[in-house]
Amino acid sequence: MPRLPSLRQYLQRIMLPKLAAILVVFTILIFSTVFFTANRHIAEVHQGYLDDLTDSIERSIDLTRTELSNIANNDLLVNGLIDVEYQQYYLPLFIQSLQITGDRNLSLALFNFSGERLLFKNWDERVPKHYLKAWQQQVLSDADTYTSVNDDGVFIAAPVMINGMAEGALALYVDSLHWVVSDRPNVATQLVIGEEGKVLYSSRPKQFPVGTEFDTLDLDAQYIANTKWENFRLVSFEPVIDAYNNIFWLIPILALAVVSIILTSLYSVRAAANLSSLTLQRLHENLEHQIDNTQGNSEIRQEPTLEMSQIRHAFEQLIDSVNDLSLSNNRFSNIINSMEEMLMVVNNDNQRLLSNSAFTHFLEHYQQSLDDIIENVLHLAIRTDKKLQLSYQKPSGETLHVSWNASPMLNTEGEFIGHILVGENITQRVILEKDVLIRTRAMNEATVSIVISDVTQPDNPLIYVNSAFEKLTGYRKAEVIGKNCRLLQGPNTNPEHVQQISEALQAGKGVEITLLNYRKDGSEFYNQLTLSPIQQRDGSVSHFIGIQQDVTLQEQTSRYLEEAKLRAEESTQLKSRFLASMSHEIRTPINGIYGMLGLLNNGNLDEAQQNYVRMARQSTKDLLHIINDILDFSKIEAGKLLVERHDFNLEALLNETIEHYAFEGESKGIPVELHCSLSETWVSGDTVRIRQIISNLLSNAVKFTSEGKVSVNASIERADDHYRFDCEVSDTGVGIDASKLDNIFSLFSQEDESTTRQFGGTGLGLAISKQLIQLMGGDIEVSSKKGQGSKFKFHILLYPPLEARIQTTASSETDAVESFAKSNSKPLILLVEDNNINQVVAREHLSDCRVMVTTNGQQALEALQGAKAHFDLILMDCQMPVMDGYEATRRIRAGEAGERYQQTPIIALTANAMKGDRDTCIAAGMNDYISKPFNESELRQKVWQWFHIAHAE
Repeated sequence: MPRLPSLRQYLQRIMLPKLAAILVVFTILIFSTVFFTANRHIAEVHQGYLDDLTDSIERSIDLTRTELSNIANNDLLVNGLIDVEYQQYYLPLFIQSLQITGDRNLSLALFNFSGERLLFKNWDERVPKHYLKAWQQQVLSDADTYTSVNDDGVFIAAPVMINGMAEGALALYVDSLHWVVSDRPNVATQLVIGEEGKVLYSSRPKQFPVGTEFDTLDLDAQYIANTKWENFRLVSFEPVIDAYNNIFWLIPILALAVVSIILTSLYSVRAAANLSSLTLQRLHENLEHQIDNTQGNSEIRQEPTLEMSQIRHAFEQLIDSVNDLSLSNNRFSNIINSMEEMLMVVNNDNQRLLSNSAFTHFLEHYQQSLDDIIENVLHLAIRTDKKLQLSYQKPSGETLHVSWNASPMLNTEGEFIGHILVGENITQRVILEKDVLIRTRAMNEATVSIVISDVTQPDNPLIYVNSAFEKLTGYRKAEVIGKNCRLLQGPNTNPEHVQQISEALQAGKGVEITLLNYRKDGSEFYNQLTLSPIQQRDGSVSHFIGIQQDVTLQEQTSRYLEEAKLRAEESTQLKSRFLASMSHEIRTPINGIYGMLGLLNNGNLDEAQQNYVRMARQSTKDLLHIINDILDFSKIEAGKLLVERHDFNLEALLNETIEHYAFEGESKGIPVELHCSLSETWVSGDTVRIRQIISNLLSNAVKFTSEGKVSVNASIERADDHYRFDCEVSDTGVGIDASKLDNIFSLFSQEDESTTRQFGGTGLGLAISKQLIQLMGGDIEVSSKKGQGSKFKFHILLYPPLEARIQTTASSETDAVESFAKSNSKPLILLVEDNNINQVVAREHLSDCRVMVTTNGQQALEALQGAKAHFDLILMDCQMPVMDGYEATRRIRAGEAGERYQQTPIIALTANAMKGDRDTCIAAGMNDYISKPFNESELRQKVWQWFHIAHAE
């Protein structure tokens, strides 16, 4: 056998090469980490430079853009753009004196609203041609600032705003980004490289001039960092020596540290090897004294060291002598300790001979006395001669249920030498048994019928029914167990319901259905059946559980409610048709009365007669107001009160609404004042409902005020995608008692009955107004003191106009109507109206027009077909004998009156004023809608408007 090396020599020979490799790797890692950290630090520094440069560029452009916008909104520039005649005396000097950036040769130009250049500075010779038109759409049409930054330079154009419109533009051009960005001194150099590779900006322009090709720069010995901004490349660099200068001092320190680690490691390896060798030698000597010198027969394996070989030899001798003695004991211990059951063996004196780990665990965790267990289990088991079930409890309250079995232990001669006790943990089984018992009782005592069927057997027989099933059906359990549930079906059971149940059973899915079943005595009942599948572990369905409830009363109630709902809907429809008919029938004579009174008022009447006519017309308006309130009340009841949205002039609407009540207040010596603060005049909303709200409030204010004044304050402000319109109507009238304020917005509510007797009214106005305000996304509140007046404040949501509008005033439309009346152009109008009085009223209102009258739609078609002259406009009533206005309009649009009348404006002139009547007219092909009764100005304005549109086209 070759001589083996000592452990010390072996460990040094093995560990030193590995130690050397580890030290080399460790040294490389240290230096790599240092340089990686340094590189990351340098990269972060230069990235910070680039981030600062990006911020500086964006901030400089934003400042330039802001400064240009401020100049564009300068009063001198705005006045100069408006004052075309005198702008040449001061604007050129103003433009030439502007200096916005660091570029002394910056280009500036002023354009009008059509994009024509008015004034300029350094423009033609410097500004690239592609900038001449690119900015105009965004600036002049959209009224937004235009900014372009590229290789050619920086171009910014700002709108010159006059009355909210872009009436011109001020444009700036700088041929290099360098003149826009402010200087940024730092230790590194920053460049902005354009798409063509040229330097657009340089923090050191003397060393790296603007306009130089970046690829031609000598940057071999530079540390370079890059980033992107827009379409440009941002570069930051500095010499490599300067970049790494901060870490050069670490190199000697690192080298000294590595040498120290190497020397320390070598010493540690040698000391560990010596110590290991000495320890094993002593261990060997101890083992030699304890082990018999007799040699075993097992083969001795060669060890890498002398000491380990000696230890191996000594241990093999010890193992050989012990294995035979412990093998059988180990196998037996493994077997009994692997048992889940508790095992204990006692002798004749009830002393424990052995037990397994499960029994030991039981004693420890349940703090049971060994003597108590032996005494209780043996005595009870011997006396009962059967398995014994006992319960134990932990201090924490957890309960353990154990089934004990005691068996005699005999020797080889059959003599009794003790007992074998086996305890089985049956806690889960006891819990499950209790759970099953509780569920069985719960199902059996449930108030709803529960059945279970077995779908694995033919015909899906019932295997369980509870007591509620017997009470529900009259069948006893013995009569239905083993049978199918179809025994509950009868002649009136819906076959479709039976088919749905069959399909659900076949598909193994649940179903909930209500079907007609029969009791044992033949009586019918509606059964709400819920079937749910019971799945096994493999996912297959073995049973279905059914829940049955008698819902006969609910079914009857449901059918009754459904019939009641149909009757209610029929009643509502009848009421709506009645209201629509009554509205038409009442409005038609009202229009005649109102129109005739208007014609009478235009005659030669004395002051008393004019006053009588004015009071009669006011009474007619009051009657119409009551009718409208009643119609709106019916819509509130039906939940069909809706609002529309269309463009209108808010200022004109307020002036028109206030004008009527100002005249009424003047007659009482009460001024009605309007104070507006409107940032927007053209908005989108429901003009009819807004006028109705304000009219209701003004009507009450004028009615209940005998001295003082009535004030209306209105304002509007923008909020995201809508406007908030605030309106306040205040008066110095009789006021409202504080105890009545809570009910002031209730239907048919007034302060007291004397109010109705003294001032009149239905008590619907404020309730309808509140409903309308809430429908328009707002709310209303009231504050009042008895004898000191009232103040009603409300707000609603309005929206930007659906179409672009030119700001106009109400007076412009009135002036246009008057100019139309004075013009030589007399429109030819076809009036289709079956009521003689309404014919007279309309013709008188349109006395400066040529009006031809027909009494129904059929006559209108014949008149249009046979007329030589061309009718400019058609006024069409909707409800007429022979042929109504809707059918006549459809035929005109279809060309039955001739191709020339297919686009002729048709205005509905009808007493139909219910919600949806306007939409019905428009859907039939009419262009506009006037409800009766109408006044002269409204009719003439509509005629002028559509006459103008027709002639413009």
